[in-house]
Amino acid sequence: MRTLLTELGIHVPSKTTIFSDNQGACAISHHPEFHARTKHIDITYHFLRDLVQAGVLDVVYINTKLNLADLLTKGVPRDAHEDLMYKMGIIAE
Repeated sequence: MRTLLTELGIHVPSKTTIFSDNQGACAISHHPEFHARTKHIDITYHFLRDLVQAGVLDVVYINTKLNLADLLTKGVPRDAHEDLMYKMGIIAE
């Protein structure tokens, strides 16, 4: 995505932040040591970990109740759906 935006002439900040509600994913991305439990992880995810180590990418934990992406990526209960729509500015309270 960063390369595409750069090719389109759009300014890209030096560090991209990804918010994740998965604490395990955040921990793995920030700690490069190998564990038996991480040996099944695809090479793609190790590439992302390398980007974190290089300072190009940052993975930050966000509570699942505050994760606006959930509205677009999974089914959520009606009250959570309305709350996320309000936080995105789609509906007024």
